Amino acid sequence: MGDIELLREWVEHGSEDAFKCLVDQHIDMVYATARRLVYNPHEAEEVTQTVFVLLAKKAATLAPQTILPGWLHTTTRYVSAQMLRTESRRNRRMELLAQMELATPDTAWERIQPFWDEALSHLATLDRDAVILRFMEEKSLSEIGDALGATEEAARKRVHRAVEKLRLILSKRGIRTSSDVFIAALSGSAMEHAPVGLAATVSVAALTHGTLLASSTSTLVKSSLKLMAWSKIKATAVAGAVLLTAGSSWVAYEVRAHFEAKQVAAQMAADTASQGSARPETVVGIGTGLTMARETADIRILKIYPNSPAEKAGLSPGLILKQINNIVVDGLGLSDCVDMIRGDAGTKVSLVLVDPVRDITNTIELTRQPIQL
Repeated sequence: MGDIELLREWVEHGSEDAFKCLVDQHIDMVYATARRLVYNPHEAEEVTQTVFVLLAKKAATLAPQTILPGWLHTTTRYVSAQMLRTESRRNRRMELLAQMELATPDTAWERIQPFWDEALSHLATLDRDAVILRFMEEKSLSEIGDALGATEEAARKRVHRAVEKLRLILSKRGIRTSSDVFIAALSGSAMEHAPVGLAATVSVAALTHGTLLASSTSTLVKSSLKLMAWSKIKATAVAGAVLLTAGSSWVAYEVRAHFEAKQVAAQMAADTASQGSARPETVVGIGTGLTMARETADIRILKIYPNSPAEKAGLSPGLILKQINNIVVDGLGLSDCVDMIRGDAGTKVSLVLVDPVRDITNTIELTRQPIQL
């Protein structure tokens, strides 16, 4: 049975065996994440116990399409943040991390580790889920594709893209490694096994709904529930703000990737109408709107703006973007591609585009100009 089926058994039938199976499958990932975030092994065990108590309490609220490892990772970050809420604990963790970095400055994972979970939080949900499944739960690309509702090839592209984005995020922290070294570091070190016996302790605590928890852990559960509720409220507010300002074609790329072109066009028209006489936005670019194909993870042209360089060059929706200024876009996200296409008015940008219908590849150079959206 998969995660959602096991959760359903727990929610609908109170199956303790199903819940214990979930604990056994995911405790190593949760514990490894907690160890990175709070560093102290005893506190990591308390965080792990709290995460699964929260899962038992909130299982009925999880959507059927939830990727459970992703939810558990996010919850572990919330609980760890509560564990480290005191200044003394934060200072102690930073001292330990500093000592670790000085002891082995050239070891890739030891340099990546302090910033790994924060970097993951900056990825889009599906990209983060793919990385967690691949490197923290050691799933095959085929299994990842099944979990995400995509093909094995699409899963491979998504993992590759997410890894490259993580490398870019971490490079801003001064951690620069090649793709091969980076992947090798993740493959060998992102997973850490939980202590023997912890799974049994966690299962008992969760199955008794936290009634047997120590006072400190019980407090941690309550404070984490409040933090998770507040984070959900903030996320809902941000989503509402995005919809209210969606007159710009650039705002909703990650959302639009999950819709067909006609649905997107209808949504954009509705958003524009709702704004009435709002002043149009102007950006400097070539007049293309991009999307990401859900099944293949290709970057494609979704929209061509009137009187733009793209329209004058004869570009059309559906073309697949392969390179921008000689940089291959496999491994880049939508926002990365948008940033690379934008620039100063009068400057040039080179694109390699594939027509999937005629199987033709063309290279075209366009001059950026102000585009009214």
